[in-house]
Amino acid sequence: MLENKDKLIIKKQLILQSYTPLFILLLFRHCNIIFDYNLFYKFLTLFILNPINTLKIAFHSNQFFRVVTCIICILWIIFSIIYSLRFKYFQTYNFTSNGDYIKSIKYSSDISLNFFTSYLLPLLIDINNINDFLVFIFMLMLMLVLIWKSNLFYQNPLLFVCGYKTFTYSIKDNENNTDYIGITYKNKIDISKTIKVKNIYDNVYIVFNDLDY
Repeated sequence: MLENKDKLIIKKQLILQSYTPLFILLLFRHCNIIFDYNLFYKFLTLFILNPINTLKIAFHSNQFFRVVTCIICILWIIFSIIYSLRFKYFQTYNFTSNGDYIKSIKYSSDISLNFFTSYLLPLLIDINNINDFLVFIFMLMLMLVLIWKSNLFYQNPLLFVCGYKTFTYSIKDNENNTDYIGITYKNKIDISKTIKVKNIYDNVYIVFNDLDY
């Protein structure tokens, strides 16, 4: 059984993953590979000779915050790949199987429009100075707080693209008639077979049929 600390880590990682497509789009929008490579090489050469003065000049350049944004995007994408691999490994152990059958199940056929709306807003910003950069950071933090508070981290576009399915379900012979949120991979759940589950956070579970995976 997962400790609360481990569940919080998984939730944070899924939230970070959910915005990976946004950072890929931002990277394409703001990055000029040849220009930025030459700019970085020049910065590094000058930084070795005179680090303090080089930082002062770079900070006042209209390219500085655009390049910083590109670096943030690259780091975000790298960590998202790592977290995706960890989430895949997360599905290989510590499932609970009580011989339960699903009574009703309803798959989500679309990803929340909130994600796509939140993707559009940062893409409209040109990051040319510190004010633009601060607006971008504030908007990003606001989006992360909202998705954390709303508990919609399971409506993850990246999971959808990678073949995961989300659904709401209830269990047979459950006196509380509780509805749960499930995430499964590739195949849909066969309700004629028993299931095994692993809690991610609150009422959100990874769900597979007992003989799968």
